[in-house]
Amino acid sequence: LKDSGLLLSVTVISGLGGKENWEEHAKETASAVNKINPDYLGLLTLMIEPGTELWNQVESGEFAILTPYEIAQETLLMLEHLDCHGCVFRSNHASNYVSLKGTLNQDKEEMIKTLENALNDGDFKEEWMRRL
Repeated sequence: LKDSGLLLSVTVISGLGGKENWEEHAKETASAVNKINPDYLGLLTLMIEPGTELWNQVESGEFAILTPYEIAQETLLMLEHLDCHGCVFRSNHASNYVSLKGTLNQDKEEMIKTLENALNDGDFKEEWMRRL
C-alpha cells in the first residue's frame, strides 16, 4: 500500500490481553505496528458488551479486564516500544481513559510524560464518560 502511495491507517485495542497477558500484548502490538510502519495509528480501549463471548468469559472469571491504571501501564509500555517515525498517533477516542495525541517519534516523550503523570495522579476518565 505504502509503495503505491496510499496512506496506511492502523487501529489497535488496548486491554485485549487482559490481566494475564497485558505486557505481551503491549510489546507484541508495538512490534507488529513497527513492522507495518503506518502513517496513522489509533488506539482504542477495550469495552465489553453484554451478551458477547468475551462478556461471558469476564463473568465466569476466565478473562480479567484491566483497570484504568493497568490500561495506562499497558499503553505506556506499548509507546515505549513503538518506533514509527512520522506516524500520527491518536488515543483520544471516548473509550480511552487518558487522551493522547502526537506524531511518533517526535512527540513520544511528551505522550509518555502525560501517561506517567496520569499514573502518578490517578487522573483517568470516569467510566460513564467512556460510553458517550
